[in-house]
Amino acid sequence: MHQETSKKQKAIKLLGLFASFSLLSFIYAIFQVTFLFVLLVARLITEEGVFELSFHFPELKVNDELISFWDIPEFYISLVIASFLMIWISMGVIALIVNKNPVNYIGLRRFRKSDYKWIVFSVVFIGIYGLILFFLDLDFRPDFTFSNHLQIGFAFLSMALYVPLLEEIIFRGYLLTRLNEIFGNKLQLLSVIIVSVIFAFSHIYYPMSALVFIFFMSVFLCVMKLKTGNLWLAVILHMINNLLAVYFWI
Repeated sequence: MHQETSKKQKAIKLLGLFASFSLLSFIYAIFQVTFLFVLLVARLITEEGVFELSFHFPELKVNDELISFWDIPEFYISLVIASFLMIWISMGVIALIVNKNPVNYIGLRRFRKSDYKWIVFSVVFIGIYGLILFFLDLDFRPDFTFSNHLQIGFAFLSMALYVPLLEEIIFRGYLLTRLNEIFGNKLQLLSVIIVSVIFAFSHIYYPMSALVFIFFMSVFLCVMKLKTGNLWLAVILHMINNLLAVYFWI
């Protein structure tokens, strides 16, 4: 009887977890699309006068011309605005759900001496990661080049700063921590795999080969978070990875 009650409680907690995770993801998507739409409309009204605009992810259609999201400054500006707002909204939602200080709960704490060895591990991991990409001749870059300094600036600000912080708060900070509480330490591997699969497929706009590498990147970030309890390590590694990615796109 006790085991059945325990299983039901776990199921309810899991449903609540994925419901809240889905809600945060949905709000983020709505924010991003809304801000992108408003910014584009403002520019097109100024430049075009009369226009037709529709979304065909990962492209948008302007007057019968398909344009990649990656190739317009407004996409990165909308990322910055949406990510900034979602960081605060996510922290508020986490605080309401777990009824604890969200900063402490997700692991945004000061560094300890034992954390610094993981910085070394991270450097080694990125080095091996880069060498594998080089020797396999894999290139995950979108098929475009940045057209101006505004685009480059907002690309760095969004993809190398706000987006990594937001993703780590939601995936490794909230989702992983909550799953580990529900499943327990004996099933940590299951928690890591679930988070990493979801994280990889949240980047579905990349080629399938890229999703494999993103999955293993997530596994490393999850292990580092569980071993240290410090989310800043994962945030920093994620930022460095994205910073290098944007740099090589230029």
